[in-house]
Amino acid sequence: MKADNFSHKVSNLCLNQAFARDSAVIFYFISNYKNYLSAIEIASFLGQSMYLFNSYWDIRCSSISAFYDDENQ
Repeated sequence: MKADNFSHKVSNLCLNQAFARDSAVIFYFISNYKNYLSAIEIASFLGQSMYLFNSYWDIRCSSISAFYDDENQ
């Protein structure tokens, strides 16, 4: 890892959303599952767990869902 300004790359991966580009923390769930249903179920569980944690601690959060297959290979 290296220190740099990744805001442009983050913006592209988050569907060019400005609030994602300017956010303090971003989590990506990346998978190499062959079964997309399993990958989506696990990502959904992780995302919901993060929402519950953030709600408990009164931390604002938002989610963006995207599915890149051929573009990111």
